[in-house]
Amino acid sequence: MALIVFFAGGDQYSRRATLGFVGLLILFSPQLGQGLTSTLWGAIAIILACGCFAVALLLLKKLDNEAPLIVARNVLTAASSQLLILAQIFAPISHLQADASSLWAVLYLGVVCAGVVYLLYMLLIQKAGPVFASLSNYLVPLVGVILAGTLNHETLGGHTWLALAIILAAVAVNQLGAQKKAA
Repeated sequence: MALIVFFAGGDQYSRRATLGFVGLLILFSPQLGQGLTSTLWGAIAIILACGCFAVALLLLKKLDNEAPLIVARNVLTAASSQLLILAQIFAPISHLQADASSLWAVLYLGVVCAGVVYLLYMLLIQKAGPVFASLSNYLVPLVGVILAGTLNHETLGGHTWLALAIILAAVAVNQLGAQKKAA
C-alpha cells in the first residue's frame, strides 16, 4: 500500500524508480508466498539491498560538486572500514591463512573491480543522474533470469516475464523522460 501511495504521490523520478521496484517485487512473488524459506530470505535481502541502493544514490546525487574520484574513494574507504570491523567480529584474522597470491587477489579486486567501477559509477551518476543509474541496475535481474533460462534450462513462469517487462518498461520510461527533458 505504501508503494502505491509513493508511486501516486511522488515526483516523476520516484515514480519511474518505483515502477522498476514493483517489477522486482513481481519477480520475487513466488518466494513471498512460500513462507520463511532460505529463498525468501534471499529475496528479502535483494529487495532491501535495492532500497538501500536507491537511497544511497539519492544521497550521492547531493555530492554533485565533488570530484567523482574523491567520492568513489570516500565511499570505498567507509565501506571497507565497516567490513573490516564486521570481518574481525565474525571471522577473526587469527583464523585466516593468507598467502601472497591471496593478498594480491584481494588488492586487485579492491582497486580494479571495485575502485574503477565505483569511479565510473560516480561519473554515470554525475552525467546521467541517480535515477538512470538506479534503473540501469534493474537490468541485473533481467540478465540473471536470461542466464538461468538459457544456461540452466530453468522454466520461466508468466510472472517472470511480466516482471521483466515491467522492469524494462521502467528503464524505457526513464529514457523517454530524459529525452523529453533534453528536448
